Amino acid sequence: MSQKVITPDEAKEAAREYIKLTQTNTVNLAGTVVSKNESEPKAKMKDGVHLMENGAPAYYAPRRSCKVAFIGGEVEVPLTFEQYEKIQETSIYLFKGRLGLVKNFGTESVSYIFSTIEEL
Repeated sequence: MSQKVITPDEAKEAAREYIKLTQTNTVNLAGTVVSKNESEPKAKMKDGVHLMENGAPAYYAPRRSCKVAFIGGEVEVPLTFEQYEKIQETSIYLFKGRLGLVKNFGTESVSYIFSTIEEL
């Protein structure tokens, strides 16, 4: 049996492919937006007392999301204000992003973070 000799360029390309496969952090989701959701602003509290900012009661920004249906299921996608304003129900979008740590009511978990949304 003879062994194949690999050139340095082939070895570099193989290493690049291996790194792409093992170190890539990308998430792509294509689906139809079936609903948009915006929560009521929640009061900022400390020890049972409503916090004040500049003489007025302080509130957390409302949480915005949309439900995206795709072949095989549905998922709730958290959105920024700009993303929430951009999308329309019943339209099909491609969401592109990554996995990352997300804080949800004081608890951190790994979830998707979409940085771009493109209408298809």
